[in-house]
Amino acid sequence: MSDYDTHHFAIEASEAKEVLRYLMEVRGLKQSDLAEIVPQSNLSAILAGRRKISATLAGKLAKYFSISATVFIPT
Repeated sequence: MSDYDTHHFAIEASEAKEVLRYLMEVRGLKQSDLAEIVPQSNLSAILAGRRKISATLAGKLAKYFSISATVFIPT
């Protein structure tokens, strides 16, 4: 990555819950739409910041949204 890219196109890391919230919003999904992947009570706790996304759940969400699981795993 060039120095220009680092200074002009840097994207700040986002919390996993914010990424999930964004993906749900742009796709018009409700918590109940993800019930087959994660129980609604767990999803509510994740979105409220009371629970972390496990590696297993990160993999399931990544597959569902067709993205890399790394977006749900803090570095």
